[in-house]
Amino acid sequence: MMKRRAYQTAALRGMQEHRSFFLLWRRQGGKSTTLAGGALHEMMSVPGRLVTYASASLLLGREIVLKESAVLQAAIAEFRVLAGRAKLKIEVCRSGEAPSGTGEAPVLPMDDFAELFESQRLEFRLWHDRTTFSRTQVIAPNPATARGWSGTVMLDEFGFIRDFRDLWEAVEPIISSDRSFKFIGATTPPKDDAHYSYELTAPPIGTEFPIDPAGNWYTSEAGELVHRVDIHDGHAAGQKLFDRRTGKEVSPQEHFARAEDKEAWRRNYAVQHVLGGTSAVGLLVLETAQR
Repeated sequence: MMKRRAYQTAALRGMQEHRSFFLLWRRQGGKSTTLAGGALHEMMSVPGRLVTYASASLLLGREIVLKESAVLQAAIAEFRVLAGRAKLKIEVCRSGEAPSGTGEAPVLPMDDFAELFESQRLEFRLWHDRTTFSRTQVIAPNPATARGWSGTVMLDEFGFIRDFRDLWEAVEPIISSDRSFKFIGATTPPKDDAHYSYELTAPPIGTEFPIDPAGNWYTSEAGELVHRVDIHDGHAAGQKLFDRRTGKEVSPQEHFARAEDKEAWRRNYAVQHVLGGTSAVGLLVLETAQR
C-alpha cells in the first residue's frame, strides 16, 4: 500500500468539500496518484458517475506517457484493495469494450496498460452491482472534443496544454450544468508566463506561504481556489531529496544550491510564478502597474 502524505490527504479531502480547484504542486509530488484517488472516490460515491481524466502527458511524448501510466497502474492496484474492502470491484479495460459485469478482468501487463493509455483507449470501471458501474476514461486534452465530455473532469499537467484557454472555455459549461460535477486541475507553474494557467493560479502579490506538510490553500488573483505544495512543504511531509550526482540525501536548501538552472528550480520545486519574459507584458507587471 502506498503511504499517503499529509498534503495528499488534504487535497483528497478538498475534493470532497469543493467543486473546483487547482493543485499547484512541486514536480514529483504525486499529482497523478492523487487525481486517481479523487477519481476513485467519485466513482465510489456516485453510481454511474463518469470521470474524464485528461493528461497533457499524452501530448508530451512516449517517455512521459510510460511514466504516468506506471503511476496510474500502481494507484489502481491499491484501489483494487480499497474497493474490495467496500465489496466493490475495479475492472481495467479498453474504452468502448462491452462490460463484463463481473469486475474481475485480469490485471493488464504494463506494456498493454501503457499502450491503452497512449492510444486514449484506457478506461477503468468500478462496479456497484452486476449492472451498475462508474467509470474513468483517460483521454488527451483537446478543445475540439472537450464539448462532448461530461461528469467530473480532472486535468493533469494543464500548464503544458498549448490551447488551455480554449480548453478551459469548453470545460467550464460542463461543470456548470450539474451541481454534482467537479473540476480538479493539477500542474506546476508554466515556463511561459503568457500561458493561461499562470494567470489562473498566480497568488496575490506579496502572499507568503508558511511551510506546512499539508500544503497551503489560497485564492488566486483570478479568484480560483488553489492548493499549493512546494519543496519545503513536501520535505516537511516526509518527501526526501537526493543529490543528482552522489545520491546523498540533501535538504531543500542544498538542493537549490546545487541546481544549475535556478529559475527552473524555482518553478518546478519552489512552485514560484517566475516571470519568463515570453510575453510582451507579463501578468504580474500589469497587475503591479494597475495597483
